[in-house]
Amino acid sequence: MKPLLIFLALLMVFVMMLSFNADLMRYSDEAAGLKEAAGECAAAAALSLEPAAYAGGRLVFDRCEAANRAMEAFDWYLDKMCRVRVTGTYLVMKGHDDSGDWWFEAGSAGDTGNGGSDGSIGSLGSLGSIAAFNADSDCFVTVCLYIKTENLFSVAGINMSEICRASSYELKTAPERFDFSGALL
Repeated sequence: MKPLLIFLALLMVFVMMLSFNADLMRYSDEAAGLKEAAGECAAAAALSLEPAAYAGGRLVFDRCEAANRAMEAFDWYLDKMCRVRVTGTYLVMKGHDDSGDWWFEAGSAGDTGNGGSDGSIGSLGSLGSIAAFNADSDCFVTVCLYIKTENLFSVAGINMSEICRASSYELKTAPERFDFSGALL
């Protein structure tokens, strides 16, 4: 009887480990996809420069177009790539250009994030910490994507229902090649 009990205990542990491994792979795949989507959103937003300012040698984002492009990229990810049941989404975008700092946020029903003017975004932390690594940059867009799902792990005691990934896109000027009057040096 003792060998049977030991075998059943080991079998249960093995099944739990297999289940955890499958859940972890699903979480990893979804987090990697969300990171890729954040990169696409940041790149799409960074391509939204104001043509008149750019012609004058300044890097200034068209903020409305940047927000629309980022939301379109995020919606495409949710429609085509996301494989988990999403109960809430949240997008936070922070940028800096020649006209100063700016930020944008959008969410859908079921969010726990409450984005406020103080920069708090629910369980995501502070908006200032999202783009802290771009402090020395001339012009950048940082996008943080957040999805709320059902519990991703089936093993008891592990509750993971939120995934957040951020990405940044930086535009650099080349002052050694151009002066901003438009003439080549």
